[in-house]
Amino acid sequence: MRSLMKTAPPTATADHIPTFDLYGEVPGGAALPLPHIETIAARSRLHDWDIRPHRHRTLHQLLLIGAGGGAVRVEGREAPFGAPTLIVMPAGLVHGFRFEPDTEGFVLTIPDAFLVAAGLSGAEPPPGLSEPLALALDAETLARVQGAFSELQDELRLPRPERSRAVAAHLALVLVAVTRLNATRARAGAKPSADMALVARFGQLIEEQLSAHLPVADFSAALKVTERQLTGACRRTLGLSPLQVVHRRLLIEAKRRLAYTGLSVAEVGFGLGFADAGYFSRFFTRREGMSPSAFREAAGGG
Repeated sequence: MRSLMKTAPPTATADHIPTFDLYGEVPGGAALPLPHIETIAARSRLHDWDIRPHRHRTLHQLLLIGAGGGAVRVEGREAPFGAPTLIVMPAGLVHGFRFEPDTEGFVLTIPDAFLVAAGLSGAEPPPGLSEPLALALDAETLARVQGAFSELQDELRLPRPERSRAVAAHLALVLVAVTRLNATRARAGAKPSADMALVARFGQLIEEQLSAHLPVADFSAALKVTERQLTGACRRTLGLSPLQVVHRRLLIEAKRRLAYTGLSVAEVGFGLGFADAGYFSRFFTRREGMSPSAFREAAGGG
């Protein structure tokens, strides 16, 4: 198991990197409502097995490589992989793949909104989706993860009663498998890096000051590090700037309150420290691709 972005710096700007829902599909007005699963070949064969650098704004991905291999590119760094491997790609990172022809496996795409609605995501993505990784699998783990992917694929195939709950349950098992692989590495002697420790402290401070809208300079001062140190740790660990980390947490909390409370849109904004309801609406729409009211309706909150 290895991290795919230990020292990767940010590369091209958003103006030059395409943003997709599923690869090749321009984001639409509505968020992907459920996870999506397809074979690697289904899309990669159409692109000569070369998936060009791109990003998914609010979609995480897990790739299960059963046979074949290739190389993964993350924020300007490239790493080869073989089979069997499970590749973790958190939302927001610029990435691409070059697969060997006829590589076999699955791509599981997970909307951040579904994680929130299912209670699988908190202040940060769940442990299984917190950083880009390539996880080498033994035969037993491969069989277990393949089974979870197959169950998930079966649930997503047809609209059956309680489908969302069943999908959430199977997805939780997949994320547990990734988390256990991380734990195995930890027992083998791997220790959290200084970057990860700093980002964890930053996350805790964000929780305490979420509605204060503090400048990054205030956060870094409270953490007793420079802005450059905090920015470097966030970039290397999450692929985001400190401000983007704060905004991501605000967005998650806004979605949670819109979906599960009876507060008006303005009240949600005020509760999160936005002095102006219009500014909150613009903040939310720019990052989520739909207005707070449209999100609430799509989430079933009326």
